[in-house]
Amino acid sequence: MLAACQLKGSMVIEFGTRSIGMLAGVDHATAARALRELREENDPFLELLDSPRDPASKRSKARGDQYLVRVPGAYAEVAAWHRWRPGRIGVHQVFRAAGGSAAALVYEQLDAGPVRTMDLPVMTGLSSTAVNTALAELAAHGLAVRGHGGWRRGPADPDELAAQLGVLEALAEIQAEYKEERKK
Repeated sequence: MLAACQLKGSMVIEFGTRSIGMLAGVDHATAARALRELREENDPFLELLDSPRDPASKRSKARGDQYLVRVPGAYAEVAAWHRWRPGRIGVHQVFRAAGGSAAALVYEQLDAGPVRTMDLPVMTGLSSTAVNTALAELAAHGLAVRGHGGWRRGPADPDELAAQLGVLEALAEIQAEYKEERKK
């Protein structure tokens, strides 16, 4: 959702679950379930402003739901003092075939230099088991290497690896399927 906000330059966004799924590297059903959970919390991250599925809505059925991305009260003080780090938000498509979102989170933390395995659970919010599994997957694809002081990014290029693993073709197929679904 933050990637969608960054793309639009607004905290009010209108992206369909298929687009969000593509940005997050997950299936659109998973994106829809996550959106529902985020908006149904007591103090939600998302507020549904309008939905074309609502009979009272005048929005085109081809458009996505419109959301306000908000900071829940529990995080308001931290958010007020935390600087937004500029840069790309999103999951590189290679992680559809190389470890999923956990591997993507771990890979992002390997950007600055050597990182100790024991520090990664805190840095990523993942369990130790998930971190170890992600590191093994990253290492198997050359995206991470263990050396003096901890883990670093490996020599593999994510774009080249995505092409080798057939991810680009798989994404093209998914997008074609989505296009056909929208016609119905």
